[in-house]
Amino acid sequence: MLAFYVVLLGAGSQDVFAQHLDASITTVDLTFRIMLLVAPVVTAAIAWKWCHDLSRESPPAPEPDAREGSADRGEPGSGRRESRLRRVVHALERIGAVAVVGAAIADAVHQRAKDHGS
Repeated sequence: MLAFYVVLLGAGSQDVFAQHLDASITTVDLTFRIMLLVAPVVTAAIAWKWCHDLSRESPPAPEPDAREGSADRGEPGSGRRESRLRRVVHALERIGAVAVVGAAIADAVHQRAKDHGS
């Protein structure tokens, strides 16, 4: 869904893209129409692949010391899974930050085009 809306956000400023790329608005419009259908499918395929690969990974073998104190700390090896989960969450946060910065840049370009147009 996010890919769909990101493409729509870009398509909203198709005139700016056409001007900067020296292309016709029709060409840019057609490109965004294709991207509107392709981008969510590609994004879903990539997300499915990542999730599938993460689910197929075997948990790391517990160290001999971890078994002795497993009653106090929960499952052996759970710290390893938690750190992997944290890495995934941090990566997703960075992707979200990039999307926000991209949206801010697109808005600035749109405002600049609007200011020059009037």
